Amino acid sequence: MKDSLSLMMFLNKDTRGLFLAALVVIAMLVSSCHAQEECHQISPCNDKICMAQCTQRLGYKNPKIRCIPANPRTQYYDTCCCQEQSLSSQLFL
Repeated sequence: MKDSLSLMMFLNKDTRGLFLAALVVIAMLVSSCHAQEECHQISPCNDKICMAQCTQRLGYKNPKIRCIPANPRTQYYDTCCCQEQSLSSQLFL
């Protein structure tokens, strides 16, 4: 009886450790994805122009791009944002 009780306590501790380790890995993946974004104002911004800006001018190899339209009251130019996709983020997409 004591052996099975000690085995259950060990398994509970091991499960908690694995769960915490998985949370740490997920947090690292998410934070590394968002840390690499670089944005520049261009006009007009569309997928083709933004991709050229990211690959040719900024040197990204496999960028994830997004265009943010200009706010007429505060900005004249649209914004093109580039983010390098890591291998781990490509696997999840």
